[in-house]
Amino acid sequence: MRPVCLLSLVWVPLWHVLFCDAFTTRPIAEFQRRRRLFHHHHDKSTSIHTTSSRVRSSLRLLMTASEDQEGEEEGSSANTTDTDTSIPTTLGAATSSKQKKQSTVAAVASTKDTSTMFGAKPSFKLTKSSSSSTSTSSSSRASSATNKKESRWDSFDYYQHWYPVTWACDVLPDRPTKVTLFDVDYVIAYDSTRQQWTALRDQCPHKAAALSEGRLTESGFIQCAYHGWSFNGTTGDCVQIPQSIQDVTTDPTVTNFPARACAKPIAICEHQSMVWLWPGTDNMPTKTPPSVPEMELPGWRITRVVRDFPMVDWSLLVSNILDPDHGAFAHQNLNFDFYTASPHHPQTITENFDQNGWELTASVPAVDKLLAVDRAKRQFLGMKTKPPKKTKPASFGSTPETPPEETLQATSHFMAPTTVSMSRRNVTDGSTKFITAFWVCPVGTGKSRFMSAAIGQVPIQVPRWILQVNLNRFLDQDTVLVASQQPPILTAEAQGVERPRASLFAYGSATDKTVRLIDNFWDTTLHKAPNRARTLQQLHYAGALQHTPAREIVLDRRTQHLTICPDSQGLVRNCKRITRTGLLLTAAWMARVLWLRAIPKRTLPLAVLSTLVAWVAHQVRKQYYFVKTEASRDKDLSQIPVKAWVDP
Repeated sequence: MRPVCLLSLVWVPLWHVLFCDAFTTRPIAEFQRRRRLFHHHHDKSTSIHTTSSRVRSSLRLLMTASEDQEGEEEGSSANTTDTDTSIPTTLGAATSSKQKKQSTVAAVASTKDTSTMFGAKPSFKLTKSSSSSTSTSSSSRASSATNKKESRWDSFDYYQHWYPVTWACDVLPDRPTKVTLFDVDYVIAYDSTRQQWTALRDQCPHKAAALSEGRLTESGFIQCAYHGWSFNGTTGDCVQIPQSIQDVTTDPTVTNFPARACAKPIAICEHQSMVWLWPGTDNMPTKTPPSVPEMELPGWRITRVVRDFPMVDWSLLVSNILDPDHGAFAHQNLNFDFYTASPHHPQTITENFDQNGWELTASVPAVDKLLAVDRAKRQFLGMKTKPPKKTKPASFGSTPETPPEETLQATSHFMAPTTVSMSRRNVTDGSTKFITAFWVCPVGTGKSRFMSAAIGQVPIQVPRWILQVNLNRFLDQDTVLVASQQPPILTAEAQGVERPRASLFAYGSATDKTVRLIDNFWDTTLHKAPNRARTLQQLHYAGALQHTPAREIVLDRRTQHLTICPDSQGLVRNCKRITRTGLLLTAAWMARVLWLRAIPKRTLPLAVLSTLVAWVAHQVRKQYYFVKTEASRDKDLSQIPVKAWVDP
């Protein structure tokens, strides 16, 4: 056996040298090289599904990303990110894998003459081979029918709308302020001398520094704090480069600088005490921002609030506002039941789509629905019940003989894509005495700014800080819930899932008639939002969409409100002073007691009052920081079976 083993040890390497080197080594090396290349591309494409519908959605995302890039290059020579260049390779690998496993998917590019701001848009038509299954064909027919029904949204252009970015009262005059819209930073400023608004891209063309870190000159120009370049905030023209002035006789405002030295302007206006930006390339937009007519009527008082949500996508925030079913459970607020629907009280929905965009109005009788069922259950179980809420007939022009459900309609009005107003209106003339309005700024993918106003015919003006403190407590109740929706929904969008909301959500309420329509609007149009496709891919590949951040981050009131509201900043400063003064007075009184070894009765009330005032000021100041702990959440949830819905 030993000679055989020795012979095999010699013969096998010799065979490999004589024959395999000529016939096998090079094919094996080539195979290994191709396998490494395949795995290199396959690793990149693991996060993208290879079904035909998802390939089609991914192609749509790529086309949108390229349009966004073209729009940026048209105004300011923007550079393409690494993520954009890697997407075609990844998609190609995914398509190749699909061709080996299932049917062949062919992308046929056809040119369309579409009059858009970026010129002609190429469109892709996806065709599948005849080996597709019957179930796939039926789902395709259903999808095509739905797309045909929603074809009215195909022309919806996110670039051709005004977007609210901040309240005008929150912008300090004669000082640059940074705002963000669709993941692009802008600098806005109000020139109090000339009484005009200016807005530029927040990027100096010299060294790409932030112009919002600069100042507003006496001439009304925005000056970069890095090297002193100054720009006209209306046109973006560079009006001064200090380093180019040769002598004192040179005119410091000569505007013969090249176009590359100019900043990129953006249309800006103030409407109903709010600052609006127009991301399109139109220098003078003819369309006006959405309006709430009652804000301009005499005798109506308005209280404004604002809060940022860096962990909540703006589309999710709008959908949450227009979903009244969550009010009784997430907020334990029974007034939401006025706006819900039921089989006995269905919604009436009207739509309007014209040159101004898409508007939706949902109305329903303003009576108890869910609470009426809850009262019946409690009566059946022999539990104590509360009488239904009553509406003052005289306040809304009805008569005692007319039941409230015939005179009041709970109305929600959505002016896509950012504005919502809710009120209970008289069914005869549409009048009301109080409106709650909401504006959602699309700060970027996965981010939003929430602005709201209480508009009503009230005798006194409610201080802004009181409404803000109450609203912060209200918003904390469901912000974590909405933020928890973000990872699955945005991940589905990034992976190219067709109609992600329709595929993830299960609708089972009568109110979902409106909610589902709005979700269909997002699924149909959201891929066309500026910069969304690119930022979705960046967030997905960076792993930023995997988990919901901690409560302390999601509900941080200091960064989300205090840093952007000058009124709240002043209140917090005053609370600190009051607290400090009250504690000093109390300490001085106690020192006197120790010195005299007796309690002076005359100054005792003053000491008690100063201590109480200091404690109240401290409690108010705490409301501008993180306060909504899990214990506070559990305390709120314990009120559900008491107020809203008896446990099964």
